[in-house]
Amino acid sequence: VSIDRKTNTIVAGSKEDAVKKIFIVSNLNWSAIDSLTAPVKVHVKVRSTMKEAPATISPAPDGKVSVEFDEPQWAPAPGQSAVFYDNDVVIGGGIIE
Repeated sequence: VSIDRKTNTIVAGSKEDAVKKIFIVSNLNWSAIDSLTAPVKVHVKVRSTMKEAPATISPAPDGKVSVEFDEPQWAPAPGQSAVFYDNDVVIGGGIIE
């Protein structure tokens, strides 16, 4: 359910513990916009086999982005990519913290 890189610890839990609604994304790359200055309704995909899910992305401190899914999603995990879509156009993405 989580990784603590500072202490080199991986936390295991139940399937329910891996369901998340909100997480932070860093190491951002934007392809359709220069940067995120206000909350935007998009679709987000966190693994290649996952269907995109509706979410709101919002600016967060230190140039990061907060992702809030409309409905909790299974296992957005630290180190995975999160890709942001506007319909079928990739607008950007980054790495889940």
